[in-house]
Amino acid sequence: MKIGILTYHRSHNYGALLQAIALRKVLSDMGHQVTYIDYWPDYHKRMYANFSMVTLGKKKGVKAKIEYVKSCLIPYKYRKKRKEIFSQFIIQHIEPHVSTMQETYDVVVYGSDQIWRKQKELKTYNPVYFGRNHIPTHKSISYAASMGILPQNEKDKDLIKKYLSSLDCISVREKSLLDLVHSLGYKDACLDLDPTLLLASSFWEDTFHLSRKNERYALYYCLKDSFDVNELRRYTHSKGMKLKIIYSKAICKNTEDKYTTSGPEDFLNLVYGADFVFTTSFHGLAFALIFQKPFYASYRKNSDRAATLLELLGLSNRMLPIRSAIPEDNSPIDYEKVNRILREMRDKSLSHLTKMIQ
Repeated sequence: MKIGILTYHRSHNYGALLQAIALRKVLSDMGHQVTYIDYWPDYHKRMYANFSMVTLGKKKGVKAKIEYVKSCLIPYKYRKKRKEIFSQFIIQHIEPHVSTMQETYDVVVYGSDQIWRKQKELKTYNPVYFGRNHIPTHKSISYAASMGILPQNEKDKDLIKKYLSSLDCISVREKSLLDLVHSLGYKDACLDLDPTLLLASSFWEDTFHLSRKNERYALYYCLKDSFDVNELRRYTHSKGMKLKIIYSKAICKNTEDKYTTSGPEDFLNLVYGADFVFTTSFHGLAFALIFQKPFYASYRKNSDRAATLLELLGLSNRMLPIRSAIPEDNSPIDYEKVNRILREMRDKSLSHLTKMIQ
């Protein structure tokens, strides 16, 4: 079959790009012809622009405009470098597999990642990511789609209910979203794994030539400052490890223990080589599991995806309250048990995906 994936395939975000690569790999291994449908609206492009007059114009008040200009100018060269690294990664791993919205597909798959979130600039949900568009296709399905923050009022719930009617099959990533979808009348919707977790660690190791260096360190993936860095330094030092931090934004030049302009391959290598992982990102958690690392996760918001996964794996104790102390007496993760559960979940998710496509 000819399958198009509509997701955040051009995001300058580690998880977004890696989940896109994973889903195309899984579908290709099933024997399908798979491409990314190259939908990338201007409001997405502006998110990664070094400076945007449109964004400046939307800032209310002189103070807000000045703060925006400063936020662009001070780290400009670092943001430029990060953008170049991500652009090169996209050119190499995404662009050889893109297609247009005008082509005809047997199936269009929407997901994964937070494609159903309320878009900040639009101040509403984008119907295109729910299949409400003019892409010629015989079937539209979602796979492990995510929303982040659920609708907070009846108007938004009614809108989501309307948008979901465009899909022939619905698969989501977190239990809270599944409960919402069921409550809106879509009882056949199912819960599935993020695409990154559908692949064995060997795929990531071989594709991106991952290797460990001869050093002991803990990695902190700082998407939000949910951990106290001083507490992390105290804990890692007590365990004989240095602390390395990888950030989601370019704020300064890379150093031996701080990474702000690094691309997805660097991210994978840092997680792969770590002796311990602290993460405030869902995909930081996912790759800690894939590479069987001891870890702790903490989230200021949008924790449902991680909470659902950790509960299913019997690892809910690995999610800590924000900026809390790191437990001193933490038992090793039983990865034999975790991998057994993951294999069962993987088989179930692949079965769902196969049935939805057929």
